Amino acid sequence: MVATALIYCSSAGKTPLVSLLLDAGANTELMTLDDFTALELAANPACLKMLRAARVSPMHEQSGLPFTVSSSQHRALGKLVKLQFADDFVLRLTLAEASSISFALVAVRDGISPEREIYMSPIASDEAFIGTVRDSGMSIALPKGALELDWLHVGKLAEMLAAAI
Repeated sequence: MVATALIYCSSAGKTPLVSLLLDAGANTELMTLDDFTALELAANPACLKMLRAARVSPMHEQSGLPFTVSSSQHRALGKLVKLQFADDFVLRLTLAEASSISFALVAVRDGISPEREIYMSPIASDEAFIGTVRDSGMSIALPKGALELDWLHVGKLAEMLAAAI
C-alpha cells in the first residue's frame, strides 16, 4: 500500500504523530492506491476523532446535499464511483453497480417500477445499499439510523451517480 505519513500513522494508531501532522496541515483527503483515506483507516478512536475534526469540509456541507458522489481509480477494479452518506458510510461502486442504482432510483421515483426496496451489495464495499421507497421519497439505511431523502434528492442522487459513470 502506498500511503502518506498521515495515512500510515493513522492506520498504525500513532495518535501523537497524527496530531502533529494535522497541526502541520496534512491533507486528510489523500488516498492510498486502494482508495482509502487516513480517516477510513484510523486504528483507534483517538485518531478517528482527530481526523473527523480536521476534515476539509465535505462536499455535502458545501452543496447542501446529504450525500457526495465522486470517482476514484482502483488498481484491480478500474474506475469506481464513491457514494458517501455519512463519515462512516461509504460505498464504492463499480460503474455497472452505480448505473443500476441510478436507473432503479429513477424508476421508483417516476413510478415505472413497483419495487418498494432497492438493495445492492457492491463488490468493492463491506456495506450494502438499502433504500426503502416511501410515499414522500426514500429511506436509505445507515449504520446509525436512516437518511430520509425526498423525491428531489432521490433524483439528484440518480443524476450524480449517472454523471460519475
